[in-house]
Amino acid sequence: MMNWMDYCSGIQGGGWMMGAMFVFWTLLLVTGFYLLRSFTGKTNKHNSYENILKMRLASGEISEEEYDRLKNKLK
Repeated sequence: MMNWMDYCSGIQGGGWMMGAMFVFWTLLLVTGFYLLRSFTGKTNKHNSYENILKMRLASGEISEEEYDRLKNKLK
């Protein structure tokens, strides 16, 4: 009964605590990264199709009428 407080301060208890903290902070950082990326990624997807259409129009691959039709269809 005398050594019950030393159980978590040894190599075994401290290792589990450090491991749990490492997993917690890793999950927190990864979740934050994915949330940030999902919020900023939506605008990039929207701009990408418009940029592709603009490049195709500039190169003469599509006409202005086809550009307008595709742009309205994708919105």
